[in-house]
Amino acid sequence: MPQSNARFTIVSIFFIALFTALGVRIIYLHTAEKTLITAGRRAFGRVKKLRGSIVTADGDIIASSIRGKRVFLRRGEQLTAQEKTLISNLEPNLRWPEKSDSRQLLIRFLSPEDAKMLMRQPVAKKLEFIPAQERIYFDEAVYAPLCGFTNYENAGAAGVEFGYNKELEGGQGEIIEIDATGRLLLSNDPNMLHAGGDSVKLTINGRLQKLLYQEIDSAVGRYNARGGYGIVMEPHTGKILASVMAGPDAANLLKNPLIADAMEPGSTFKIVTIAAALENGVVTPEDKFFCENGTFEFAGIKINDHDPYGWLSASDIIKFSSNIGASKIGSLTGKHALYKTARDFGFGSPTEVKLPGEARGLLKRIDRWDNHSLLYISFGQEIAATPLQMAQSFAVIANGGVLVKPRILDSVIAANGKKAHKSKTEKIRRAISKKTADTVKEMLFQVMEGGTGERARVPGWEICGKTGTAQKFDTKAGKYSEKTYFSSLGGFFPKNDPRFVIFIALDEPQEYYYGGIVGATAFQRTVKAIIDIYGVPPGGSAAAPQRAKKNET
Repeated sequence: MPQSNARFTIVSIFFIALFTALGVRIIYLHTAEKTLITAGRRAFGRVKKLRGSIVTADGDIIASSIRGKRVFLRRGEQLTAQEKTLISNLEPNLRWPEKSDSRQLLIRFLSPEDAKMLMRQPVAKKLEFIPAQERIYFDEAVYAPLCGFTNYENAGAAGVEFGYNKELEGGQGEIIEIDATGRLLLSNDPNMLHAGGDSVKLTINGRLQKLLYQEIDSAVGRYNARGGYGIVMEPHTGKILASVMAGPDAANLLKNPLIADAMEPGSTFKIVTIAAALENGVVTPEDKFFCENGTFEFAGIKINDHDPYGWLSASDIIKFSSNIGASKIGSLTGKHALYKTARDFGFGSPTEVKLPGEARGLLKRIDRWDNHSLLYISFGQEIAATPLQMAQSFAVIANGGVLVKPRILDSVIAANGKKAHKSKTEKIRRAISKKTADTVKEMLFQVMEGGTGERARVPGWEICGKTGTAQKFDTKAGKYSEKTYFSSLGGFFPKNDPRFVIFIALDEPQEYYYGGIVGATAFQRTVKAIIDIYGVPPGGSAAAPQRAKKNET
């Protein structure tokens, strides 16, 4: 019995010592999680999998990563003038540390070729080479606001990079032990340095994206605008086929204005006003309204039209974009019905596209409407929406009355090349009846045939659209500006079987500011690009893309 107790005591002491040593080792490695530390000629650090690529639906690479080395000067080492010259040639912007008694970062990222060259030099014994990766972006101006960027730790910080960071990273990585040359000494996964995260395939058509960017960039330059926006999406599936922003500050933005910036839409919102009126049976397209010959003074407010219209039918009020006519239609509809329809169209709520920083826009609760709100909201003031929300609202009319969630993700592709996830169409709710949608569709067709959008028509193809010219509110003056405008043109085609929604907008165009003028060329050329890319026959339906299958919800 005493012998058995002695054996038990020895075994217990052994395991206690073993687990104590393992605990110390784990704590030591955990301490090294974010800061690499050296131990003689070895180093510990967390190494992530190679970040996955971001690609378009037609195969263009937007972002990818390559492996390389991060180079440190070892503690206590000093470099000769010749060695400094060698390092400076590899890192021209290097600021040399004043002290050499601590470990110093010399090169944040060194390509595999340059790393191999440097490792063969005598100076290598004074350096540490830690596995690292570099993110490479292609066509940055075209994709920047959408794609986003990564931070110093190679984690997504904006755009798709942030929204799909979990998939692209493929995990948190692993703490490894390496020697001074970067050779793997200790790891639970010997293939860690060769493993990769998932790739993200977007719904974006790369060819269309580039063409749309060229048109928006040209429009910004032509009208000396502060910025320009363009979106193309499928109304039945919610797939975003192109999403661009151009302007002097576009490349330096830390956000995506197409989802983050909400503006008063102006007359493009009239599609909601007329839809609410038709849906609730308060007007017909033929009902006539007196548009006061261009100036309407009522209850202490003044509403103006761009032209002095007299009697106009409801259909012509949309065709010629009468603010006075729209306000009278809104008054008949009533605030409760207009508010409900606007909510059903998605106003006041984020679209929930999986991208960071999305604004919900502005749709005030009814109890916050004053005596004039109904009139103003009817023609797109006192309400705000992002460009994506506006595109989504046009999609409601185009697809027969259903609010569909916009989506930017086509699929997630695993490192082995197999699809790990495929996105599906999400129908949120029915906003209006198909009958109402078809009636509004006919009105929007007339806008492009002799109305305010006629400059954007493409002969031979039936296109529906609505223009908007919104005065921007001057917060300092406390009133709407007479000099700054948010001008837009939204629409869809082909009329009888809409497959493509287009929304074009310019922020603060100069000299010319009507949406039907400044947005016309970009809209028209975008239609022509779509016709060419997707093979849309005159007056017909697109051969591609296909509509959502019945089992997609």
